[in-house]
Amino acid sequence: AMFGAQSQTKIGGAGLLFELEQTEKLVAGAAECLRDWRYGPQVKFPLWKLMWQRVLLICCGYEDVIDGVLLAHDPGLQLALGFMPASQATVCRFENRMSAQNCYRLAAFLVFFYITEKKTAPKSIRLDFDGSCVPTRGQQQGSSYRKYYDTQMYFPLFVFDQDGVLITAILRPGDNGEARMTLPVLKR
Repeated sequence: AMFGAQSQTKIGGAGLLFELEQTEKLVAGAAECLRDWRYGPQVKFPLWKLMWQRVLLICCGYEDVIDGVLLAHDPGLQLALGFMPASQATVCRFENRMSAQNCYRLAAFLVFFYITEKKTAPKSIRLDFDGSCVPTRGQQQGSSYRKYYDTQMYFPLFVFDQDGVLITAILRPGDNGEARMTLPVLKR
């Protein structure tokens, strides 16, 4: 082997995601719409870095926050992040202290991003509202057991256009009905 074990990565696709983010600025744009609730000299990571770390790892199949710590010395992760990963505690605080207003801002940003990506205004847009089972482990706030899926879960609402492009998403508790939140999202 030409390269030693230290130069191998477990997340080879991370570099491609880095290039995509550099081009589209989706995560950076989303982070800009958030209001930072943190203050003081202990704040070491801007919100966009925390969001980028979380999105990158989820996209690479590492959904647990602890994965950032376990992969901290992975050269692929370090290259794609451009910085050493934040600690598990820092990322957990980022996720758990997200306000309802910031969640709304993120949903609104997705709509704005969708609109700005259109080269010309379409004559019509057909919307597809879909709920999705997102299984949870433990006792996450808002998760519920749902008999139909036979699991503890969230039931987010996703809105796609006729081409399958995501327009927005809303996290819903696991016990929400199929149509819950559809009308308020459509009105907004």
